[in-house]
Amino acid sequence: MDAAIGTPRLPRWLRVGLCLASLILPLGELAGQEFSATARELVVAYPVGEYSLDPLHTFSTVEAQLFTGVYEGLVAYDPITLNPVAGQAERWEISRDRRTYRFFLREDAKFSNGDTLTAQHFRSSWLRILEPGAAAEYSFMYDVITGVPEYRTGRAGDERRLGIRVISDQILEVELAQPAAHFLKTLAHHSFSAIHPSYLGAINWDRAALLIGNGPFRVREWVPERLLLERNPHYWGASRVQLDRIRIVFSNDFASIVDRFLAGDVHWANIPVGGDDCRLPFVLCNQLFATSYFFFRTDNEPFDDARVRRGLALLLPWDQIRDPELLYPRQPAHSLVPPITDYSGLQDQLDCRAAVAIAQREAALEAGGDLGGDPPPAPSAEATSAAVEECRELNRAQARRLLGQAGYANALGLPPIIIKVREGSTADRIAEIMKETWETETGAEVTIQAFGGDQFVAEVQAGGFTLSHQTWVGDFADPVTFLQMWTEASNLNDARYVSRRYERALGDADRRDGPARTAALERAEQMLLDDSVILPISRHVALNLLHRGRVSGWYRNALDIHPFRFITFRRVTGPPGVASLAGELAG
Repeated sequence: MDAAIGTPRLPRWLRVGLCLASLILPLGELAGQEFSATARELVVAYPVGEYSLDPLHTFSTVEAQLFTGVYEGLVAYDPITLNPVAGQAERWEISRDRRTYRFFLREDAKFSNGDTLTAQHFRSSWLRILEPGAAAEYSFMYDVITGVPEYRTGRAGDERRLGIRVISDQILEVELAQPAAHFLKTLAHHSFSAIHPSYLGAINWDRAALLIGNGPFRVREWVPERLLLERNPHYWGASRVQLDRIRIVFSNDFASIVDRFLAGDVHWANIPVGGDDCRLPFVLCNQLFATSYFFFRTDNEPFDDARVRRGLALLLPWDQIRDPELLYPRQPAHSLVPPITDYSGLQDQLDCRAAVAIAQREAALEAGGDLGGDPPPAPSAEATSAAVEECRELNRAQARRLLGQAGYANALGLPPIIIKVREGSTADRIAEIMKETWETETGAEVTIQAFGGDQFVAEVQAGGFTLSHQTWVGDFADPVTFLQMWTEASNLNDARYVSRRYERALGDADRRDGPARTAALERAEQMLLDDSVILPISRHVALNLLHRGRVSGWYRNALDIHPFRFITFRRVTGPPGVASLAGELAG
C-alpha cells in the first residue's frame, strides 16, 4: 500500500492541549455529549484524497481501511495478528500437495442489498481484476494461481484454463501453479473482494451514495467531505457487530480535527505528527511493516547497468541521508523488507557508520572470552571515526572502479540525472543531498522535480526520471508483499526492473517452507540491494489519535489496519454506589 513520506510536527498549542486533555477527559469527556445505548456512532477522520471503493484501482492505506467496513473477502484480517480468519468463507480445505484450496461460502452470505453472494460472484470479480488491459495495480498478486500470468498479460485468452473454478454456488476452488505459503494471507487483501454483479461492466460506481458491498457495514451517504456507513443487516455476522454507524470525515484542517477530538466529536484520526509528539497523550505510535526508499528507473541507459547504479549509490554520504535526527521518529533502514517473525532483515552495506558498528560488535563478541569475564574495552571515538573514514574512502574507490568499468572513467561523463520527489517531504531534503554529492563527485547535471499530492503519483507512473521515492506499507505480514512488486509482470514495478535470477529466487521461495523459504527470499532481496535498484531510507511509523479509554477492539499492528467489524465502545462503569449516565459510552 502506498503512503506519503513526510510528517509535519504538531503546533505547540495543540501539544499542550493534548497534555491538559489527558488530565481532564477521564471525567470531562462525558460532559455535553448525548448518550444512547442504540446510537453507537464511531467518528473517524482522514485527510482529503481521491479515494475509491472499486477494488480495480485502490492501493492507498486509507482505502485499505475503508474496505474493512464495506467489503469482506473469503478471509479477513485478525485485528491483532493480521493472520487470515474466516470471512465470507466459513472454512476451507487444502490439498496434500498444497496447491488446491476449496473455500466453502456461508449459507447466509449476502450482499448489502440482500442478494445472495455466490462463488461465481468471486470468480467474476477476480476475472475483472485480471482482465488484460485493466492495469489493476494489484493484479500481480493473483500470479500464484494457475494460468493467471499468461491470462492477465494477454498471452493466453481462455479464462477456462485459469485455476479459479466454481464447483457450486457455495464452493470456490483455487488451484495454484505451485505451493505458495503466503496465499491465504493475500486473500484478506481488498483486491480479492467480490463486487455486486450489477457493477460488472459499469463505470463510475465506486463513489455511489448507496454503494452495494458485502461487509459488516453498508454505504448510506458519500459526499466529498464525509462517508457515512451503517450496520449491514444482511451481513452474516450482523449480530456480532457492535457499532450502529461509522461517520468518516475527510479534512486537511488538522487543527480542527484535534479540536473535535478534544471535544469528543472525533474518536479516531490519522494525524501527521513528528518528533517527540509520539510521547503525547492519545497519540499512538508503533513501527509499521513499512519502508521508505528511493529507486532507480532501470529501463533507461546507462542506469540499466547495475555498475552505474551501485557506483552512484556508493558515492552518497549515507550517514547524512540516514541521520536519525532527520528521520525521527522513524528509524534508519538498511534493507527493503523490515524485520518480521522469522525474517531478521538484511544490510545493504552502504552506510559506513552502520557497517563499522556491526564490525565492532562482532569483534567484541569474538573477543568476549568466558561468560564470567570482563567485557573487552569499547573502541575509542577516534578509532571509530578513523574506521568510518576508511570505509568511505573504500566506497569512493569502489564507486569509481564500477563507473569506470561501465565506461565512465573517473566517474565523469554521466548523462543528466532527474530526481522526482513529493514536494515538502523528507525525500525532498534527501534529494538535495544526492544532488550536491553527485554534481561534486561526477560533474553530472542533477535536476530535482518536486510535485504535490496526487500529481506526484501520476508523474512517477509517467516515467521520465532517473530516481524517485516511495513509502510502501506491506499488504500482508510476509516479506513477499515487498519482494513481488519488482517482478517483470508487476503493475507496481515503477523501477521497470527485470531479472530472471531474481524471479527464480522468488519462485524457489514459493516451493519451500521454514528456513529454506526464508533463505530464498533473502537471496532475492539481496539482489535488489546489491544491484542498487532500491536504496532504503527509513522504517515508517503508524500515527493515530485515539482515546483507548473509549474505543475497544482497536489494536496496534504492523499494517495499521483495524477492521471495523471488531471495533466498539468501552462500557462505562463507576465505583459502587455511583450512578452512571448510560451503560455504554456512545460518543
